[in-house]
Amino acid sequence: MKSCSAWLFLLACASACAPLGTVRTPASRPALADGYCADITPAERCGLLLRLPRALEVTPLSRTVLSNKLPQRVQLIGASLVFPAPADINPAWLQRTLICHQADVAAHPSLAAADDPLVLPGAWLDVAAHQEGGTLVVTLASSDPAQAEAILARARAWHSKPLACAPNP
Repeated sequence: MKSCSAWLFLLACASACAPLGTVRTPASRPALADGYCADITPAERCGLLLRLPRALEVTPLSRTVLSNKLPQRVQLIGASLVFPAPADINPAWLQRTLICHQADVAAHPSLAAADDPLVLPGAWLDVAAHQEGGTLVVTLASSDPAQAEAILARARAWHSKPLACAPNP
């Protein structure tokens, strides 16, 4: 009986602590904006995005799909964008800003730029940011292969341009 209750506890913790991108959908945007994004105004989000330098490079993001059959296969899941790291932008703040940008555009589709890799109509992307030396690395991912192709194509088209955003959705 103890092992059963321990498993239930672990299952409850795992579902409560799931990464943000895996549990959100565009339809859940109001709850996201009211909580996670409430203390960052749209103007602040837009200001940070406009200060972000152009991407140095865009590379495919993939994972190895394991199976009991050989060979294993590599599956595209999105894109990795590398930016020079401005001194005033840390990875946690950048990640939060990008997620909130995605929520803004999900709630107001007219704000979407045609090649914005952060937003796909009807989809919620997994967004992560971390620092590597003097660069910020942003990963955009989806478990859907068609969405992953679209993310990479949009990232490649966008990589030489700064992100456009509207300060007041």
